[in-house]
Amino acid sequence: MSQIEPIIRFQHVTKAFGPKRIYDDLNFNIYPGETITVLGGSGVGKSVMIKMLVGLLTADSGEILFHDRDLTKLNEQQMLSVRKKISMVFQLAALFDSLSVFENIAYPLREHLRLPEDELKERVFRQLEMVSLPPEMANRYPSELSGGMKKLVSLARSLALEPEVILYDEPTTGLDPESTVNINKLIRQVQEQRQVCSIVITHDMSGAFYFSDRIAFLYGRKIHKIGTVDEIRTSTDPILYRFLRGIPDDVPIN
Repeated sequence: MSQIEPIIRFQHVTKAFGPKRIYDDLNFNIYPGETITVLGGSGVGKSVMIKMLVGLLTADSGEILFHDRDLTKLNEQQMLSVRKKISMVFQLAALFDSLSVFENIAYPLREHLRLPEDELKERVFRQLEMVSLPPEMANRYPSELSGGMKKLVSLARSLALEPEVILYDEPTTGLDPESTVNINKLIRQVQEQRQVCSIVITHDMSGAFYFSDRIAFLYGRKIHKIGTVDEIRTSTDPILYRFLRGIPDDVPIN
């Protein structure tokens, strides 16, 4: 990937919440069209990373570049154009309870584009088809949906603006095994069919090994290790080895 220009660069990024330091020196390149999964223990800043990409959090110092545009210098108004190109699938789906499935998916289209109603309708149903939900689901409300269906609608909404980058924040948390497998398959399918760049925050190791092109491991307030699935899976780095196998620090490695 070194011959391809990164679509996103984190350069010497620092971040703290009061006395708690999250990043001391985060350096990280992400390339067009790849699916990269970010792993790490609780509280190491996995979700912080992607929230900084859409302006929900700001870096204390350093640069976060998207197509060489430094996002850390943009105001809220300027971030609107970025959010057309970087969509986020939130951990709890974050659907609007008062809106139907159709209107939830249509929401970013109405906010950012002025489309004729027939074109808007066509785009909404195209996204429903992409996530394998039948057209009749369009008239339902979030309260009528299972957790897995809510995640599918959230993914459909994130696809509506045809973004270059999709951010997944714990997309399978709280789902049953069947729904988890379906979401993991969709992450891979969306990347293959839409050629989007996907950044996935997850604790689901089997999913990460299934859909990722590369995996980054956060530890010690920076990227400790990054590589292909095979490189991460077979790594002898003791910190990563313990993390992947759930071995406590006080247990010797045989």
